[in-house]
Amino acid sequence: MHGREGEIAALRLLVDAARAGSGGAVLIVGPLGLGKTALLSEVRRGAEGFQVFAVTGVEPEHTVRLGGVSRLFGLKPLVLPAGTPVAAAEWVRDRLVAAADSGRPVLCCVDDAHWLDPFSSLVLGMAARRLSGTPVAMVLAGRPEVTELAGDPFAGVDRLWLRGLSRDDASALLAQRAPAGVTDTAQADIVELAEGNPLALVELGAAQPAERLELPADSRYRAAVLRRFRGLSSAARQVVALAVLEERLPADRVLAGHTGAAVDEACTCGLIRIEDGALVPAATLVGVLLHAELSQRERRDAHRALVRVLHPAHDRDRWMWHRAVTREDRLEQRECRDELANAAEALSTAGNVEASSTAWERAAALADRTEVATRWLLNAARDSWSGGRPLRTRTLLRQVRPGIGTRQRALAAALSGEMALRDGSPVTAAQELLAAVTGLAEADHEQAVVAAVLAGEAYCLTGDYAGFRAVAHRAAALRTTNPSPLAALAQDHFAGMLATYEGRHADAVRPLRATVRRAAELDDPLGAILASQAAYTLGDATAVVESATRAVRAAELRGQRALRPWALVYLAMGALLLDRHAAAAAAGAAGLAEATATGQRNCAADHLTILAFLAALRGDRELVLLRLRAADGPIRTHCLARPAALASWALACADLADARPSDALVRLRMSAYDTGGPHLALRVMAAPQVVEAAVPCHQPEAGSRALSTFDEWIGRSSCVPRQALSHRCHALLAVRPGDRMEHFSEAVRLHRSGYGGLEMAKTELLYAHELRRCRRPKQARELLREALAVFSSHEAHPWADRARAELRAAGESVAGGRPGRAALTAQQARIAELVADGATNREIAARLLVSHRTVEHHLRNIFTRLGVRSRTELAALLR
Repeated sequence: MHGREGEIAALRLLVDAARAGSGGAVLIVGPLGLGKTALLSEVRRGAEGFQVFAVTGVEPEHTVRLGGVSRLFGLKPLVLPAGTPVAAAEWVRDRLVAAADSGRPVLCCVDDAHWLDPFSSLVLGMAARRLSGTPVAMVLAGRPEVTELAGDPFAGVDRLWLRGLSRDDASALLAQRAPAGVTDTAQADIVELAEGNPLALVELGAAQPAERLELPADSRYRAAVLRRFRGLSSAARQVVALAVLEERLPADRVLAGHTGAAVDEACTCGLIRIEDGALVPAATLVGVLLHAELSQRERRDAHRALVRVLHPAHDRDRWMWHRAVTREDRLEQRECRDELANAAEALSTAGNVEASSTAWERAAALADRTEVATRWLLNAARDSWSGGRPLRTRTLLRQVRPGIGTRQRALAAALSGEMALRDGSPVTAAQELLAAVTGLAEADHEQAVVAAVLAGEAYCLTGDYAGFRAVAHRAAALRTTNPSPLAALAQDHFAGMLATYEGRHADAVRPLRATVRRAAELDDPLGAILASQAAYTLGDATAVVESATRAVRAAELRGQRALRPWALVYLAMGALLLDRHAAAAAAGAAGLAEATATGQRNCAADHLTILAFLAALRGDRELVLLRLRAADGPIRTHCLARPAALASWALACADLADARPSDALVRLRMSAYDTGGPHLALRVMAAPQVVEAAVPCHQPEAGSRALSTFDEWIGRSSCVPRQALSHRCHALLAVRPGDRMEHFSEAVRLHRSGYGGLEMAKTELLYAHELRRCRRPKQARELLREALAVFSSHEAHPWADRARAELRAAGESVAGGRPGRAALTAQQARIAELVADGATNREIAARLLVSHRTVEHHLRNIFTRLGVRSRTELAALLR
């Protein structure tokens, strides 16, 4: 079962305890469709050798006294014992235990416990509390209302609360169960609408949605929701209608106009709930179903009630809407429409995009001209996307009527393309954005340039630099004599990035610096993001962090939540440039959470690979692989070259931490996998790792080529950490010992000038190795102690082990780390001992009756496990 491994494990522990004679009970609680019945089936499959007693609560028998217990044992109610609930509970327990006396433990399964008659619930609850120390396991399952029955008959029974599936698990389940032909976008919408409910996921997927998401006519989910709604009293139905027609309705306002009993009834039935003081549908899909179910009369009565409930001053825009739809006077409706549009504009400017989107949509519903309605619907969709609500945005875009004007069609394409860029195919995104550029070129120059920038981003994301070059030239043709500040910034950004991708780094400097300067004056989140990208390309780490931080703050103030994950990508990358791993990890984790919450899987892949890269720098291969597996879906499905290249880079860093330079060099040459092209910028920035891998592989020419491009990139920047890495690379490639020492010394000096971190420690480790080779062990030990402290503080265990090994080889006894012989197999330990005694590989092979190639293979593994690089170091470690 997707996403239920933890729950299954807990239930199997209960079954195993019953098999050992120490049983008990658990109550599984969760709303309709979360898989309670499937969990019970899973428990039964795992209870091999058990006797099973099972019953399912049935609504028509809800009033039959002891009906549930009688069906559990296949008896007539008259056969059951009379008297108190305690006596009946003891009878049930004794019967279950007696059944287990045959030598086979007992599993008792009760499904839909919320439909049991009250007396059966009380009796089974008492029996469940009395099963400790018996070979009986009782598993009950019910909806949340089972815990709200009079007196809570199951009080004291362990509860297993089910939550919705994670987005990844939901996507996996949908991919497995949905029929062919459901588009990637439709699948994303289904996952969002279902909110992790497996039944809703499967039924929505089976409906093969085209224009809109709908449950099939025979939907169990729909039937259950509508059955509950129709079973409510009229007062409770109206409370539900209020919550459906008005988002986040203050509960205290409703209680002021309705009885508490009606609100309690509406909440107890599981259709609505109180969240942060507001009445909301229990789930988004529940709200959608009930909105369609309301009759015209119920809708009208609810609107009138909302006019009374809402405050005409404090809730002005919402109050105006409900008042407008209850009036038939056209003049009054037009006045409401205009006021709603004005309110929407003010709310949008203030950054309250959730409220402004609703106000724009309601104003559009009152508009008497298609052109006006379309413009306001597009405004509603734009603000909805800014607020991070992709499903609602696509729903609004589908309401835009065909036959609209060129500019409006282009604005719709621009918004759709931006959404595809963040959570879809970048190829599709580029096509839609280029269509928007064409439609906006004459009517809205700034929006045309912005669309071109996003199209360029789409091409870079897939590694299509020919496509980027084409759109850059197209953007250059849009230049005007008096562009807006944002348009001018975007033009400079294009010119700088194009020069960079074409290898004209000197030509790129001026426009990229102009981009950073313009953004500082503009205070626009998109402009600040472009500036952070420009600064990153320049290698100006401080400017990257400053621009990205400004972008995050500006997006927050303006309510543009959809931009925050993109801005946080550059905040994390800027922190990495400065070797500030804690700050990079914090930005990456925040960006991943924001991207996931706003349905931006491509941005999530960026952040996952950044987090994987951070883990790789510490040498935590297990965490690297875990994060890359999470990112693999969108990388492969959408052919994302940038995160793919970063994934390869991360794996190469993990290889270097494990002393596997040849594997690292192969990965770095690939730069990307299954994406159709390398990511040029990341290939340049990975040059230090290329050198580190190439030197031990005796391929210095590969390292020299990479370093030449790297030096050209950083030559005009003030990025001290990158300059330090350049000196480290020159030291590794230098032929003369004096040159190596000079470059290492300068690299350490630069690292220590305020940017010390993991890279400084790695430089010290490499420098110390060189010092030890030159018979200067005292200086080597000083560097290695500092490096070991840094590695330990970062929990970079493989690197710390190598530092310890170097310290031992330099003549210092070091506590901690992985033990010597204990880290080896018996065969490896014997080979290591013979090496320490001075035996050659052929001598060892003859002594152990193996081939000399086998000895070489074992010796490579011994070096890796013990973190040593030579036979001399191995001998020093084992003495």
